[in-house]
Amino acid sequence: MGKASGWAIVVGCFLMVIGLALVPAAFGPHPDDSILGLGICTFSFGALAGAGGLYMKARAVQAGPVAPKPQPKRIRGGCDLCGSETPVIQRMFLARVARPLRKPRDSPPKLNPALFKKYSGLYH
Repeated sequence: MGKASGWAIVVGCFLMVIGLALVPAAFGPHPDDSILGLGICTFSFGALAGAGGLYMKARAVQAGPVAPKPQPKRIRGGCDLCGSETPVIQRMFLARVARPLRKPRDSPPKLNPALFKKYSGLYH
């Protein structure tokens, strides 16, 4: 309704300007009562259209904003197929590399012994 009310106001103002332009034409060197009537009617119809557009805009503001539908929250780093699980590569990286590096020096990682030998220099 916001666009329709804006267009109604614009068209109303345009008709009012045309009506004001027709009124002096009626009082020119060849006065004509029909042009005067047309100018007055065009101006009044423009005022009516502008007032209607203003009324529609006021009703739209009074009704309040329309709440948009909430978007489903996408899990960061989620799997492309199911959308909820973390990808296999990320799980393997966390299990074999990142978690052992974050553990304190006292507790060695409980993983593959070959990986423990590979990263054992980081704990001493």
